[in-house]
Amino acid sequence: MKRWKILAFMAVIGSIAAIGCSKKNVAGFTGNEPVISISKAPDKISGNYHFFVDHQTNERIMFRTKERVENFAYIEILPSVDDEDNIVLLIGDVLFGLDDFAPEKPLVVTANIGSGIPARGIFFGYRGKVWRFYITESGMDGSTLLTEFTPSSR
Repeated sequence: MKRWKILAFMAVIGSIAAIGCSKKNVAGFTGNEPVISISKAPDKISGNYHFFVDHQTNERIMFRTKERVENFAYIEILPSVDDEDNIVLLIGDVLFGLDDFAPEKPLVVTANIGSGIPARGIFFGYRGKVWRFYITESGMDGSTLLTEFTPSSR
């Protein structure tokens, strides 16, 4: 039964990613402007940037911030089923972290995101609030998306 629920959850997440939505590739807002954005990293990157290898792959994603954020973390997301058979997302290990994430130094991560069950995400502090997003890929155009979520306290 639990495996069935997780597979059904994968189908729903895939459907949501296929629908697409404006502002889904951004996190946290100052007015209408995004604070953190995510995109596929270009082949050639110049300048100073943070770098983290999550998976051995040629795929790279880039996080940029327009304003300083605190306690930025690239995290593991663990799907699970609670005692009432509801699908929940748990925050796993912090894979990479920055006390201070600033606009002048983006983060590049090698990762296989895919459009299935969320396996990676970010969290950070901005203007007194902790923001949490999982990373997925659009089923429409393959763009990388951030979707806000509330982790289970389980």
